[in-house]
Amino acid sequence: MTDFKLTNMYMSVSYNISVRAVTTIGGNSDWSEIKTVITTSDSQTPYRITAEPILMTAEPERMKIRWMIPNWQGSPATNLIIERAIVGSCGLAIIDWDTNPHTIENIEILPSKYVNMPLPHYIDVWVGSCIDKSGAAIENCPVQKKLSSATQYVFRAKANNTKGIAGSWSPDPTYFLLSGQSQGDVDVSPVLGNDTKCSKNGKP
Repeated sequence: MTDFKLTNMYMSVSYNISVRAVTTIGGNSDWSEIKTVITTSDSQTPYRITAEPILMTAEPERMKIRWMIPNWQGSPATNLIIERAIVGSCGLAIIDWDTNPHTIENIEILPSKYVNMPLPHYIDVWVGSCIDKSGAAIENCPVQKKLSSATQYVFRAKANNTKGIAGSWSPDPTYFLLSGQSQGDVDVSPVLGNDTKCSKNGKP
């Protein structure tokens, strides 16, 4: 007997399920008899995102990154709350999640982009972008929202559905994502992000 957990199913929906065995040498059994199950009527907030983001596109002021959608527990995730931080001279050892309002983005995602797709589910989103979905510049977009050119960033995220926001952030980063290089001059400050809390600058 083998147990298998099905995830990312809608609440109060009837599902017909059938399984078959597949061997390592390519043999397949017949499909089993179809069993009908009905999911519960009580959805919950999404689980914690368990994977780090993947860089898809790097531009000087924004990035497209790919996130894994967690088990959304009956109600599809509709938003990702994404926070970013700059990697300082201490590297990944000290990350200052300073909760600056311009470093946290609440990004809408469309369930139609991932629901009914093979697991695991992924979604691509732009961070640091002052460009809307039509490609037009967003009016009065704060400069602080944009990324800096050729800069090392780390990200963490939570998923949100109709029941609320997941309780925990995604795991601590083990690698950084590098923004694109601008064609213009890059002003590199001697103190960036976590450097102010880094022992290399004489602070604990």
